[in-house]
Order: sequence, then structure tokens, then C-alpha cells
Amino acid sequence: TTVKKINQNKKNLIQGPQEKRGFISKKSPSIFKSWQERYFILKDRKLKYFKSMSAEDMSVPKGVINFDNFSCNIQQQSDLTFNLTISGVESRKFEFKSKTKQECSAWMKELTGILMEARDAHNLRVLRAIRSRGNSTIAASDNSLNGPIQVIFCYFKVLALTVVLLEHLLVANLTTLQ
Repeated sequence: TTVKKINQNKKNLIQGPQEKRGFISKKSPSIFKSWQERYFILKDRKLKYFKSMSAEDMSVPKGVINFDNFSCNIQQQSDLTFNLTISGVESRKFEFKSKTKQECSAWMKELTGILMEARDAHNLRVLRAIRSRGNSTIAASDNSLNGPIQVIFCYFKVLALTVVLLEHLLVANLTTLQ
């Protein structure tokens, strides 16, 4: 199907491990706004961070961002810094600083890939929910609605897939520029 082709194209565009680990500095959300070096693990559409790599600190993360549960945007601020803004009930902006330009680019690439993957998964869940609700409700109530609702569903699906394709093209262009 078209969705499978999009997912394959996305995998081809964003190459690299689906797990990234390493130290990166995060700006404290407190009023003092100091930089704190933390150990991060990006895996399974989650970004976990720990105070250090010690066994004690690694047992419980200091924080977890589950990209399946939030809408997020990432923006590079300089060669060494980038922001991750989470939108939702409580919005929050995380500020990160790496030691090298290459490290910053690597984290940006992996996070962008994970964000796109999470958006694709969300779009698929929405489409499946609409399809399942639409089919069962329409079949039970009024068959005359099948035509118009199917047309609306198709427009929505085309729009969602177009947005996903545009995101992939944007990432491909950004990747070639770096």
C-alpha cells in the first residue's frame, strides 16, 4: 500500500541506528538555568536521560520523553545547540548543547527521524480509527452516507500522506545541505 511505500522511503532517507546513546548537556529548567551533562538513550521513540552511567543512576531515569504521547518540534540554534519543544497539556522546551558540531548533527538527525516515525505512527492510528469508526457506524445506520464519507476519508488520507511526503523531502534536503 501507499503507507508501506512511505515507511520504506522514510527508512531509506533516514539512515542510522534506531538507538542512540551518549552524553549531552541539557539546560536546567530551574531559575538558575545551568547546563547539566546527562547520559541520554534514544530508543523505541523514547528519549531517556540519566544523571550518569553509574548502575545506581541508570536504574531510574531522571526523565523520559515518549514521542508517541506528545507533539514535538526540533530546531537547531547554533552549531552546538538545539531545542526540543514539546506541545501538549503542559508545553516545555528542552535546550541541548553538544561538545562538537558533528555530535549536534548526529543527535538532530536521529531525533528528527524518531519524530517523523512518531508522527507517521500517529497518522496511521488516526486513519485506522476513522476507518474503523466510519465503517461500523455507517454500516449500522445509513448506507447513503457511504459515498460522501468515503470521499472525505480519501481527501483526509491524501492530505495526511502529502504532509508525510513533504516532511521526508524536507529531511532529505536538509541532510544533503549538511
